[in-house]
Order: sequence, then C-alpha cells, then structure tokens
Amino acid sequence: MSVVTLRVNGQEVAVPAGASLLEAARAAGVELPTLCHLEGLTPVGACRLCLVAPEAGGRLLPACATEAAEGMAIRTDTDELQRYRRMAVELFFAEGNHVCAFCVANGDCELQDVAVAVGCFQNRLLLEGLIAALRRRGLEPFWPSSLPASDGGLALGQAWAALQPAAGCAGEVTARAGLRPGSGDRPVTSP
Repeated sequence: MSVVTLRVNGQEVAVPAGASLLEAARAAGVELPTLCHLEGLTPVGACRLCLVAPEAGGRLLPACATEAAEGMAIRTDTDELQRYRRMAVELFFAEGNHVCAFCVANGDCELQDVAVAVGCFQNRLLLEGLIAALRRRGLEPFWPSSLPASDGGLALGQAWAALQPAAGCAGEVTARAGLRPGSGDRPVTSP
C-alpha cells in the first residue's frame, strides 16, 4: 500500500494513498466540523464546514471531498476559515430547515454541537434582522436587557427572548455554550 505524506497545520502526517484531506486532518489530531460527511457514502462537500486552505494559496478545498496529495500543505485553523464556518452555521440556522423540537427532546443535535464547536453563539443574521425591524418601528435597540428601556428603546435581550420561538435552535446553542441571551455575556454590534 502506498503512502502519501503531507503537512496539516505544520505537522507532517502520512496517510494511505487515496485518503481525503479530512482523513489526513484526523490523522494529525485535527477534528474538522462536518454535517454532510457520512462514512461509507460518496463525499459531496455540501456543508462547506470542512474547508481547508492550501498553504500554496488558491481556492479553499472541502477536506471531505479532496484527495490528499504528496507534499501538500494545508491549514485548518485560519481566521478566514473560522469566519466561513460561523457564517455557514448562521445560514443553516437562518434557513430554518430544521425541526428543533426533535433535537431538544432527545438532547442530540449535530447542528447545535457544530455551532458550539465553531463559536457561533448567536445568529448574527437573525440579530441584524431583528435590529433592522426594531429600527423600522422607531425603536432603538440596546444591550444588555439589564439596562432600563426608555424613550422608545427596547433591550435587545427582551427582543431576543421574544424572537426565540422563531430563532429555532439559537437559544439552545447559546445555553449549551453556557451563555445567556440578554445577560451581557456577548456584546451585540449594530449593523
């Protein structure tokens, strides 16, 4: 069996020829988030969470669907990759194409686990939409909810709590991460 040697985050790793970059990363002790990758099925790279950056430059590669090549060097931990992963998770939540009642009921939600792993503690897309909607109604949102609402203002914590049924898993993800919406744990930036 032939072996391919490459570098993952500067660490040299050897994997069997034909192995994916995802397998190479795991061999190097790096756990990349995935949602669409299922062992035994043809990889498609649809969720884009396992993207890696070739050190030589060029486009980002889906690790699950890219074969490891001799001498290749990849990064899995760049700021750009972290931003892309958080954005992908935000888009999954914003799409609303998931039924949170099932996951919350059985305590096992892969999407929530991935959200915590990539640091997506609040859905910026939902929050920015909420801020815009409040401003259209003449209300100026502020954070945290411990501040008194005055002069037509509305604490974002109060609005966020009202939004939770529509936000789906976002509140559960925040709770799993040990944060409390409206507590001031994370500042909200206005768009």
